[in-house]
Amino acid sequence: MIRNLMTLGIHFSNRTTGLIALHTPTHQIGRTIELTRGASENLPLLVAETVAMARLDCSCLNRIGIVVGPGALTPLRVSMATAQTISAVAQVPLVGVSAFEMLVDPAVTHLQIAVLEGRAGRCLVRGYLGTGASAVAVFDQIDHDVLKMGRLLQRFHCPFSVIANTPGLVTQLRSVMAGGAIKLGEQSADHLISLINRQGTSDMQVEVEYGYAAT
Repeated sequence: MIRNLMTLGIHFSNRTTGLIALHTPTHQIGRTIELTRGASENLPLLVAETVAMARLDCSCLNRIGIVVGPGALTPLRVSMATAQTISAVAQVPLVGVSAFEMLVDPAVTHLQIAVLEGRAGRCLVRGYLGTGASAVAVFDQIDHDVLKMGRLLQRFHCPFSVIANTPGLVTQLRSVMAGGAIKLGEQSADHLISLINRQGTSDMQVEVEYGYAAT
């Protein structure tokens, strides 16, 4: 059995989809979960099924990473509880990853605007520049009306791209930013695992940043 070589990633921070990622020397598994009613409450079972797909168990873990938000209350609360429980039982470090960083590409050197779904009609925005190895935040989180934010971004005089975390946000922003470089973030298993591994194995407390309450 492979021991201490498995990384588990959990990304449940919005109202529509979740992601479970598993990386071992012989397996790379990414499961996208549609967040239907009750799906987040079944997260422990979904994680166990994902680990079983690699014919391993949680004793093989060497770290767990969780997307800590900003995001919806229920998915984040359940995913944090699940990750903390596995971390305690397996006695492995738990590290946090920003939902904003899941959207941006560290290889892109122009300004990237990461946009997360917020409360009804609002969005959470943060800007990044890629360095090749990582993406560095160049302005802090902004909470703004979606359409007003789209009009504000139109006034930028430097090259930039916009990456949103839901199809609805992409549609809304395109309605006011005709011709703008706006796309839906892929939020892939590979990217989640790379962000987790970049965090090291700090014993610092991992805290959830809820951002908005689920409806």
